[in-house]
Amino acid sequence: MVFVTEIDIRGFSVLPDRRGFVVVFVGGFVVFSVLKDVAADLDYAIDWSQWLGNDTIASSVWTAAPGLTMHSGVVINNKIALVWLSGGTVSDTVVRVTNKITTVAGRVDERSLAVQVVQK
Repeated sequence: MVFVTEIDIRGFSVLPDRRGFVVVFVGGFVVFSVLKDVAADLDYAIDWSQWLGNDTIASSVWTAAPGLTMHSGVVINNKIALVWLSGGTVSDTVVRVTNKITTVAGRVDERSLAVQVVQK
């Protein structure tokens, strides 16, 4: 599962991961980039804790680009949205997987995983 502490470096937050790399672009929108093996069936998570503060996730909805199989989306400790991804086609193309949350206080936001399917 992608679940590490963010390290803020000059406007970028870098989150290393054993399966690839994850970069949070701070600006117009936030995108996490990951490499996913074509044969892998693994869990990926977005930790909303820092953004939420004292608020919690009331609902979490995941959407994926065609070609990826998405299953078992859950919320952990009311702060972390997790989804399992499998399949895909090896390509230079990056596909988007988006998590949209609504909080108990009524705030709505989304983050996207930019997933590149590779043969590792």
